Amino acid sequence: DSGASDLIDKFLNDLDREHGSFKQLRGHVKGSFAVALWPKTSGEPGVMVAVALDDPAGAESIVAGLSDPESIGSMKYYKPKDGGMAVTFFDGYAIVATDPSLAQLAIRTAKGENPSLNSSASFKAARASLPDDASLMYFINGDAIAKADEKTRKGYAALGITETGWSAGSVTLTSEGIQIDSYQPAVAGNGLLGSLAKTAPLGYKSLDRFPAGAVGVMGWSNLGTFAESMLKYFSSMPEGKDVSEGIAKMEKETGTSLENDWIPAFRGETYFAFYPPMDGNKDPGLVLSVDNSNGGSATKFLKMMIDKANAGRFDHSGEHVRFAESASGDLDLYTPSPKPGDDTEARLAISDSQAMLIVGSSLIGKVTSPNQKLLSSEGLKSFATGDPAKFRLQVDLYAVIDMIDKMGELPKDVNLRQILSGRNLTATGTWETDAAKGTVVIPINVPELIRVLGKKAKESDERSIAMR
Repeated sequence: DSGASDLIDKFLNDLDREHGSFKQLRGHVKGSFAVALWPKTSGEPGVMVAVALDDPAGAESIVAGLSDPESIGSMKYYKPKDGGMAVTFFDGYAIVATDPSLAQLAIRTAKGENPSLNSSASFKAARASLPDDASLMYFINGDAIAKADEKTRKGYAALGITETGWSAGSVTLTSEGIQIDSYQPAVAGNGLLGSLAKTAPLGYKSLDRFPAGAVGVMGWSNLGTFAESMLKYFSSMPEGKDVSEGIAKMEKETGTSLENDWIPAFRGETYFAFYPPMDGNKDPGLVLSVDNSNGGSATKFLKMMIDKANAGRFDHSGEHVRFAESASGDLDLYTPSPKPGDDTEARLAISDSQAMLIVGSSLIGKVTSPNQKLLSSEGLKSFATGDPAKFRLQVDLYAVIDMIDKMGELPKDVNLRQILSGRNLTATGTWETDAAKGTVVIPINVPELIRVLGKKAKESDERSIAMR
């Protein structure tokens, strides 16, 4: 016994210690429920919960024992004598609402007397975007949210979100672990989310420079357009003036233009890979790359910044950063002058089509002459597969656990691999027709995780009792 069942029973019993009715109701609940919230017109927001029941008659008899029945129209409902939410029963469900009129509205809708959510094309599209077997779903009415206040409406416009559309999300328990999906209608090419529509899918060509051995890699296409949309979003917020002043200060200090230099520099594909300590080094390493695809100018921008540094443009407070140039094959390498006490080995590398930052002495040689490439790594070889994506993340959790173990930081009382259902944590972001979509898969063995957490909670509870 993991101890989780005991904890659930204790929680339900504490809700009604006098009669234990909540614990009794547990045996009548199927485990499926829905929650709805309405914007408040006066007083508090309206809330309604529908719970599927195995034995509706048995559940109603328990509730009836706690309060006398009341009615609104032809609907009978129950409400505790000390106040609280109204409870009624319909078609195998217990309907709990802050106001009995909400429950009455739900029943009329179920009978076809009022239009349901399924009559909305936007809601149907949101529902169709989620897995059929999702364990948890949520839906948000963009029109209702946008009408809440002017600040929200402006935020929606800056994000490019369709105000009249329904956004959605879900959590699904699969054989691969926990899958989290999101769906957000947006105006193509407009705003933060809409920028995904005019972003080319990742091509992965730049990863040929990345050596094998990484524990995780992230790719983002046209980060410059996304950053540009993000700046417009923040400019629409009350803090917009501070953002503009900060940008103006940066442009003056560096002699660069955000619009003409920085944004174009990141229009290509950006990749970041994290590596464990290698070849006796105690510190992890990393490789960051931005290429010139999508009309980007990463290499031109980095060369300009290096020239500015060597000309003393960034000298301040006694610091004088300079770069020494060398070559390795088709790469120009730039080594920054070391700071006192700084033993970090980093290089900037530039080819005809790619600008890179390399941190870690053992990685420098591997990047300039990669015998084994990142996509040949056992835990990351599937990174460039699957449907086209504008953003992709993949982490080899087996490699992460091994790295933590070698660093002496691994917990001794929990077998982390035991609670994993696979080795890869993944995340993707893309655009489909008129909406931004995202998916995250966490390879967790949920039953094993519950068993471990329940056991730990039970042990903690027992220790607390022993100390009393």
